[in-house]
Amino acid sequence: MKPQLILALIVATLFPIALQSQDDPPTTPTELSSIEQLVADLEAILEEHDVPGAGIAIVNKDADIWVGGLGLADIETERRANADTQFRIGSITKMFVSLSALKLQEEGLLKLSDPIRKHIDDIPWKNKWAETHPITIAHLLEHSSGFDDLHFNEYALQEPDINLKDAFHYNPRGRYARWRPGNYATYSNANPPLAAYVIEKIKDLRFEDYVAQTFFEPIGMPNSDYFLSPKVEALLATGYQGSKTNPTPVDYWHIIMRPSGSINASAKEMGRFVQFLLNRGTVDGHEILTEQSIQRMETVETTLAAQQGAPFGYGLNNYHKNMQGRTWHGHNGGMMGFVADLSYLPKDGVGFAIMINRSSPALGELGNRIAKFLIADLPEVEPPERFKLSNEELDKYAGTYQKIAVRNQGMFPIERLNVYTLKAEDGILKASTIGDGSFTLTSAGGSNFFIGEQKVAVASFFQNDEGEMCLQQHGMIAYKQTSPLVAWGQVAIGATIFIMGGLSILLLAFAALAFIIRKLKRDQPWGALLLPAFATLSFLGSAILFVVSASNFPNGLGSFTLPGLGSYLLGWLFAILTLISIYRTFQLLRNSNKLHWLKKTYLTLANATLLILLAYIAYWGSWLPIWMS
Repeated sequence: MKPQLILALIVATLFPIALQSQDDPPTTPTELSSIEQLVADLEAILEEHDVPGAGIAIVNKDADIWVGGLGLADIETERRANADTQFRIGSITKMFVSLSALKLQEEGLLKLSDPIRKHIDDIPWKNKWAETHPITIAHLLEHSSGFDDLHFNEYALQEPDINLKDAFHYNPRGRYARWRPGNYATYSNANPPLAAYVIEKIKDLRFEDYVAQTFFEPIGMPNSDYFLSPKVEALLATGYQGSKTNPTPVDYWHIIMRPSGSINASAKEMGRFVQFLLNRGTVDGHEILTEQSIQRMETVETTLAAQQGAPFGYGLNNYHKNMQGRTWHGHNGGMMGFVADLSYLPKDGVGFAIMINRSSPALGELGNRIAKFLIADLPEVEPPERFKLSNEELDKYAGTYQKIAVRNQGMFPIERLNVYTLKAEDGILKASTIGDGSFTLTSAGGSNFFIGEQKVAVASFFQNDEGEMCLQQHGMIAYKQTSPLVAWGQVAIGATIFIMGGLSILLLAFAALAFIIRKLKRDQPWGALLLPAFATLSFLGSAILFVVSASNFPNGLGSFTLPGLGSYLLGWLFAILTLISIYRTFQLLRNSNKLHWLKKTYLTLANATLLILLAYIAYWGSWLPIWMS
């Protein structure tokens, strides 16, 4: 059985997920226009979150505003971070795949609308809509191909020099279109490397070398590299993970899909890259890309939501961000021990890049503080107009919604239990779900809506190919209108499974106590009564061992480990005990007329819920161990 499904189903019953407002956090007024105060505030944020160090570039289109390092690049040696210290920028790396594809398009060597089969035929993937809706290069760059994210063993494989072709052949199970390409966008680290492979084939040059020649050198990023070269090793900060009080250094992560996240760069170099974007593809008067190409990079075109008017989403590895009431562009990223963010305002000509050497909420706080500083002297944005619609106008959007597209297909069984209801009330839509999940949607015009008090419309309604109403949030989350009975029925069944599992364990504890104090009644059918508890405990044991494995990501999930093996075997034990329990209960109920009705009810419900849980896992899960799937 697939162990992450077992963990996911437990989490589903305990922590329902809701589409909630993500308003800017409250802030304390400061001297926003003072560089000295800004740097002091940034240092305070790092100290508050116990982040060792940071590389930060704050720029406008013409000059550096502040570029440098803060804190420590390495705790043990007390090496200070500076403007030349290298950090891992993670998924910001993806932006260079889009830039490369746009460059080749300008040269007439490809079109973003080209089916990828036009350029490559030696990489395995499946698309049952290929005849009418082939996967294009634009689909890969906007993450609307329908591909699953990389699987755990792809994340765990450490091959510093593996080529892209071999990387794609290592585990191709996730390379299939889960829906018609272009229907929805979901993030996948498999998408950009496939586009990079197209570029390799066309240029007959290793992708990393093409980027270095075409972008790193002319932009002014001489030390940036996809590989752990001696030059990078000498300048690279040490990444840390673990608790705040006991940070643990992490080993360098040699990901096999390098175009998705492997670049190492300094604050000085990232500042130059931000200026390249602000100057619309030009560096020191030399045009590397046209302004039209940069604008296309910032625009969403391939998804149904975008084609039906959604202004907010994920462009060509360049997405919109709602920050300080303005729509920023850029990308963020994370690697083991590092997180980074690149954000810019094209029309205002300002932007920043932040890199820190410990995964921490400090990244968001640093970004918000810098954003406040950059917009302090800009003209204020007029408050967006909000519209109250009639209930008749809102009724077409009202109803029950369920998540339809997810990043990791292995988590779909849990994420599809993310259900909420929209009701038209007082000219707006009010959403409700289990737990603290209430929020409002206010019209921004057309089919676009503000979530809560946000100043940017990040939610948009659209219709899919079947004419069903869907809702996109933040460009990467899609929900579909569905039957309330089906959607909430699944949630109710999940809650019942949780309750019956808890009751079965309580019964086992009661029986154990009665046995210890010699009060256990021997004439009761304890075998049948206690089997549901043993099945439930095996289910919980599998989940616990999965969590133990996940604590050592990616190796704990992507390679063979004893906790991973234990989780897999306990999953099978859960299946076996469930089937034995159902058989024993069937035999008991058929042959015993004297069994108390409470015991009959308990056995019927306990075994029915175990059977539903087993069938759900068997249908959605993989029969392979987690490190092989």
